[in-house]
Amino acid sequence: MMSLRAANLSSAQWQQVHQIFHNSHATVGPLFNQLHSIDQQISAKLLSSGTVAVSDLQPLESQAETLHQQIDAQSLADAVAIRNLLSADQIAKMATFDQQMSSLHQQIETLLKGIQGPPVAPADGPPPPMD
Repeated sequence: MMSLRAANLSSAQWQQVHQIFHNSHATVGPLFNQLHSIDQQISAKLLSSGTVAVSDLQPLESQAETLHQQIDAQSLADAVAIRNLLSADQIAKMATFDQQMSSLHQQIETLLKGIQGPPVAPADGPPPPMD
């Protein structure tokens, strides 16, 4: 959405984008509900008494994977539909914005790599030795 703002969409384009998202929500919303249900079932199995094997959870994991694929496919279809609304100039503006954001992320990562702090103790263990 941030890069869409960089494209300076017309109000008619914004209405079309909102309609795409509205239509997508009708498809994707129930899929997210199903994912939530699967997550609850996995949690219930993991927190139940007795032993649990990976094979006990595999059918649920397979269902979740299928739902993720469906959600990803819908997201891709939405992205293509939105792109098809844009002019070449708007796409170029978005590409420039994307390149600038990538550059900023790389700069942040470089800055953070240069910061060295004291070692952090694991939550359940003794503190690490200080050098």
